[in-house]
Amino acid sequence: MDRALEAGRTPIVVGGTGLYLRAAVAELSLVKAPAESEESELWSPETRHPTTIFGLDMDRAQLYERIDARTEAIVAAGAVAEVRRADVLGPGRTARKALGFDELLAGDVELMKKRSRNYARRQLTWMRKIPNLHAIDRTGRSDAQVAAEIVAALGE
Repeated sequence: MDRALEAGRTPIVVGGTGLYLRAAVAELSLVKAPAESEESELWSPETRHPTTIFGLDMDRAQLYERIDARTEAIVAAGAVAEVRRADVLGPGRTARKALGFDELLAGDVELMKKRSRNYARRQLTWMRKIPNLHAIDRTGRSDAQVAAEIVAALGE
């Protein structure tokens, strides 16, 4: 991000975890993990550069339908075979924790969908804690409509 800004470009960060976002826009010490009661420290409004953060939300039922459809597409694209190959190679502890790994090994696509929906719900909860967040409801809206709203909010 710093190099992009120095070159006169506007960096855009899309997706990732809250920790990833915070590390991208602000100073973040990883010396020790914050205690549960200190977790809000992650969402400090202080950033290295002027930053605008947009958060996309949508009707929960539609979101869950999209998650279920995406999970089905992942399975149809051969994820089960890929996970089995990875399992034979002896994946590390972090890889074993990847969402869907154990579920696909067990042939439990419905559990993978459920865990994905739960993860999305937690992401939305975390997102709402971000100070000065510009929330955008994308329910029933195209990507182009959402992008136009973001551009308008940025005054560009």
